[in-house]
Amino acid sequence: MTETAPPDPPPPRGGAAQVPALTGFRALAAAMVFFGHAAERWGRDHSWVVKYGWSGVNLFFALSGFLFTLLYFDAFVAGAVSLREYFLKRVFRVLPLTWALVLLTVATAPRVELADIVAHLTLTNVYFPLFRYTINPPMWTLGVEESFYLVVPALFTGLGAVERARPAASALARVLAVALCLVLLTEAGIALTTDVLTLRRAVFGTWDHALWSVTLLARFSDFGCGIFAGLVALRFPRSPALRSPAVATALVALGAAVWFGAARWIETHGGPDGASVHPAYQIATRLFSVGAALAIFGLYGRSWLTALFASRPFVYAGRISFALYLSQDAVVGRALLSASLAREVQRFVHREGVALLVLYALHSAVAAALHHGVEDPAQRLLRRRFLRRREAPGPAVET
Repeated sequence: MTETAPPDPPPPRGGAAQVPALTGFRALAAAMVFFGHAAERWGRDHSWVVKYGWSGVNLFFALSGFLFTLLYFDAFVAGAVSLREYFLKRVFRVLPLTWALVLLTVATAPRVELADIVAHLTLTNVYFPLFRYTINPPMWTLGVEESFYLVVPALFTGLGAVERARPAASALARVLAVALCLVLLTEAGIALTTDVLTLRRAVFGTWDHALWSVTLLARFSDFGCGIFAGLVALRFPRSPALRSPAVATALVALGAAVWFGAARWIETHGGPDGASVHPAYQIATRLFSVGAALAIFGLYGRSWLTALFASRPFVYAGRISFALYLSQDAVVGRALLSASLAREVQRFVHREGVALLVLYALHSAVAAALHHGVEDPAQRLLRRRFLRRREAPGPAVET
C-alpha cells in the first residue's frame, strides 16, 4: 500500500495563510478546557487527565504565538502591515460575540455593577480582582490575548531587529538569539509581576496571587514557546522536522508526552494547590506550553496526525471553538455544565465519560448556533464595512 504524505506546509502570507490542522488543534484545546470546567463544576474526584483540562489555555496561547509569527513576523519587520487593519481585525474577531454574551448575561442577571460591565466590555476585567471572574469567568483569557495583540507590532519589530543585527551569522544563530530574547522577556515579566505584587502588598496590604496566571507578563512564556516554534518553521521550511512524516509525528508524540509528564508531576505533588508551593511548579506549568509548541510544530508539518486534525469534523469544531469556550460559563452555557443536568445525563448513560461527551455535544450545538448566528455574520459585516478590501479568511488565531 502506497503512503500518501500530506502536502508541504503552506507558505505564510500576511493574513491569508490557511493551516487547517491547527484550526483542528484549537478544537482539542477548547475541549480540554470544557472538560476541565465540567469536572470542576461536578465536584467529584475525576481522572487527573480531565482535571488538567485548564491547561488547554496554555495550548491556546502557544497557538496564538505560533500563528501570529507565521502571519505577521516578517510583515511587521518589513513595515508591510497596516496597523489600522491589524487592530480592526482583532476587534472584529473578538468583540462581537464577547459583547453579545456579556450583554445577554447582564440582562438576565439580578444586578450587575456598571463598573463590572464596562470592565468586561473593554476586556480589562482581568486587572480588577473584584470583576475578574464575575459576568463570564473564562473572559480573563481574552484580557491576556488582547494584551498580546497590542504588543505584537513592537515585539515582532524588536525581535526582527535582533535577528538581523548580525547578517553574517548563520540562520540558526540568529534564531537562537531571538530565543534568548524570549527567555529574557519571560523572566523580566515574572520579575515585574513580583514587583507589582510586592508594591500592592506594601500599599494596600493585599496579595493578588492570581496575577501569576492572568496577565501577559506572567503568561508570556506560553506565547514565547509558540513564537519560537513559528520562527523555526519560517526560517527552516524544508527541515526534516517538517517534511519527514516520522519526525513530525515524533514531535507531536513528544509534545503529548511532555504535557502528560507535567500534569502527572503536578498531580503526584498534591495537585495544583499543593504543588504550587514547590520550587519546580512554575517549570512544570511552562512545560504545558513547551509540549503544545512541539505538537503544533509537528502538526504544521507532515505529521501522520496532520490529516486527522485537518479533517472536516476537527476543523469545524475548531471554527466554533471560540463560541464554545466563551459561552460555557455565560448564561447560555451554565445550565449545560450544572451538576443537576450532569446527574440526569449520567443516570441515562450510566458512565461519567459518556455523560461528558453528551454534554460536550449539547454545548457544541449551542456554540454552533452562536457562531453562525452572531460571530460569523458580525465579522463578515464589519470586515465589509471597515476594511479596504475583502481578504481570504485566515486561520483562527484568536482564543
